[in-house]
Amino acid sequence: MTKKKVSKLFNNNIFWAVISLVAALAIWLYMTATQEEEIDVTLSGVQVVFAGEEDLQATRGLVITDVSTRTVDVTVRGTRLNIGSLAASDVQAVIDVSRFNSTSNSTQSYNLVYPDGVDASAVRVVRSSPSTISFQVTRMDDKIVPVDAAFTGSVAEGYMLGDIEYEPRSITVSGPQSVLETIDRVYVEVELMDLDATRTVEAPFTLRDADG
Repeated sequence: MTKKKVSKLFNNNIFWAVISLVAALAIWLYMTATQEEEIDVTLSGVQVVFAGEEDLQATRGLVITDVSTRTVDVTVRGTRLNIGSLAASDVQAVIDVSRFNSTSNSTQSYNLVYPDGVDASAVRVVRSSPSTISFQVTRMDDKIVPVDAAFTGSVAEGYMLGDIEYEPRSITVSGPQSVLETIDRVYVEVELMDLDATRTVEAPFTLRDADG
């Protein structure tokens, strides 16, 4: 009699419906608990971004130079559901430079900006390296720089190299004042082998400081 009752029980659709419901509930509870557990995520190479940099140059003639680092490493803490799939490329370390009105040397902390879908208020920064960024706010300027040309090739047998004529003799270079101060001249190097006639060439140039 007992065996028949057990057999009927296992053949009862209501019994299996209850079992399925309990199993589904257990899985749901497990998944919910897993998604809500806190985890640490380390993000290496998060890009440093200067908010307002374009406006700084356009309206005040100021630019950001000598940045101590262009990326940072951070470890953030939050629920698996919130940050479990977060990658370094999704996050930016943002420094607001819109308030600068004059040249200066500055060291600033940054704010992490997360992508849509991440609740930033539920994310905590556990570690950051470095925690601050140093940079220089300098003014854009122009500088007239002399051009120096040199021939480094060779002439054909029986020929002599005459004077090198070149244009322009000077060019105007634009850039941050701190960079322009280091530029002494523009150097052009012409390399032609076995030269046996007058030649007109276009050559690339490099910017040189006073030491070379």
